[in-house]
Amino acid sequence: MISCGDFDSNRHLLMIVRGLWLSSWLLASVVQAATEASALRWRVDLQHKAHLFCAEQKDMRSLWQAGIYDTLFSLRTLPRTEKAQQLAYTQAQREGGAGYAYGNCKDDRSWVLSVSAPYAALLEGRKIKLDADLQHHCSGLRARYAPDGLRHTQTVDITRHALSLPARGRGLVAVNCLSRHPHRTGPRLLYVFPVGKPVMQAPLLPQKIRRGQERQAVQTWVAALRAKMGLTALREQATPHTTERFSVIHDRTELHAVKRTLLKQHLRLLGENRARGHTLAEALTMLWVSPFHRDLLLHKSATYLMVDVAQQREQVLVTMLVNGDLLQPQRKH
Repeated sequence: MISCGDFDSNRHLLMIVRGLWLSSWLLASVVQAATEASALRWRVDLQHKAHLFCAEQKDMRSLWQAGIYDTLFSLRTLPRTEKAQQLAYTQAQREGGAGYAYGNCKDDRSWVLSVSAPYAALLEGRKIKLDADLQHHCSGLRARYAPDGLRHTQTVDITRHALSLPARGRGLVAVNCLSRHPHRTGPRLLYVFPVGKPVMQAPLLPQKIRRGQERQAVQTWVAALRAKMGLTALREQATPHTTERFSVIHDRTELHAVKRTLLKQHLRLLGENRARGHTLAEALTMLWVSPFHRDLLLHKSATYLMVDVAQQREQVLVTMLVNGDLLQPQRKH
């Protein structure tokens, strides 16, 4: 599961099925709270895939092979119940999803699912078709491509509810939805599409991290990435209390409080990244392969970085707040 936000305008990658993603990105603030109930939509297209959702092992590739490209993909199974629909709906509300589905397995279990998008995206060849009704759900759509390796992201054009994947290379294309209520919620990541056979491991990952040194390892990793990309290193700042939440969903109220505190220090909040995985390397990989999250890591105006790493049960949550110097108004001559 991964999430990223931005105030200026807005487990390893394979664990997407346990709750990816995404919320994202440079100049974006992906879902930080529950979606309004009226926006929740029953995803009938997912309703008939019980054979996939009841299986023991799932990964991103199996989802792609089934034609599923949704993010914020949160799936759980439970003892068979007649309340699966209500539970799926409530889960979508709680986790910021706009779509939900539910069903029964052949054994004595039920499954409930929430996703970020209210409509399915269809991949035909190299062209992706988006549902026209998204125009009523989003004020606009945006897509970016993150190629493998130490490279910057690229813009992908969306024309008439469709976009084309790059013809060459490998990596991931992400599509996000600009909120119709930006004062309450930021843009959300809707879909992630593979280009070629993307390498699902971030470069320069930290090795043999000592217990208690995770935060410093993340700082070192970000510094190494930025150095390779010709960018300045980021100075370390103490993390605010917002990093104590073990969630990938952005809390807009908390982030506004952080923004006000930073303004007193003549700094501006450029964005927040949140990623969760079974290992630290897995969480960092998701931050790198997601285009909008990579953009925030490589923000040219960034000067400070707040990092926190928390562990709960068998998961690791990485929280990053990227800050920059407050822009001074130009004096009139």
